[in-house]
Amino acid sequence: MKCRIEVERQLLNELATNYGINDSRTIMKSQELDLVLNQYNELIKNKKPTA
Repeated sequence: MKCRIEVERQLLNELATNYGINDSRTIMKSQELDLVLNQYNELIKNKKPTA
């Protein structure tokens, strides 16, 4: 999951650099990254300690 987050971040940065932050492709990728981050945060929040 962390690897996917990094890939999505890199793609977002490339889109923002190439097309600007207001371009629809950049905004869509930002929303995709938000979803992945929210999923990751839910996993962390619901993870039970292994002790």
